[in-house]
Amino acid sequence: MSPRAHHALRWPFGWLDVVLDGDMIVALDMRAQPHPDSLMDSSHPSVILVRRWLDGDFSVADSAPIRLEGSAFQRRVWSGMRTIPAGEIRSYGDLARALGSSPRAVAGACRRNPVALLVPCHRVVSATGIGGYAGATQGEPVARKRWLLAREGVHFPS
Repeated sequence: MSPRAHHALRWPFGWLDVVLDGDMIVALDMRAQPHPDSLMDSSHPSVILVRRWLDGDFSVADSAPIRLEGSAFQRRVWSGMRTIPAGEIRSYGDLARALGSSPRAVAGACRRNPVALLVPCHRVVSATGIGGYAGATQGEPVARKRWLLAREGVHFPS
């Protein structure tokens, strides 16, 4: 097994740590500061795909080389999220019904999504509003979710 490499990308909320295992993206970690071992200004093809996504080319998510590490249920939820097109949303309940599960279980899998953005958990919302993001129901994580959705043309009242 090759060592994991960290690549830092600047984005409006600080830094996005692109974690690679070889060429596979295994995590996208949203951070206030770059990971101490991060490579800056990377020209690695997988990092370039993430940069293109941040720049608005949401179609690259379909071809991004990702490896999702989680339980079988989590991988089913993450796979379901990947079918939600950019600019569209689904509720936790919608996704739960499609998977024969519960909204709370789907929300738990969303919270543990290691490759947020490319596996678009921000496109999953509550039945009554925007819902939470990254385990939070207010503050900067929800502001990030609101920003991500707005970039795709989906607007929620503040």
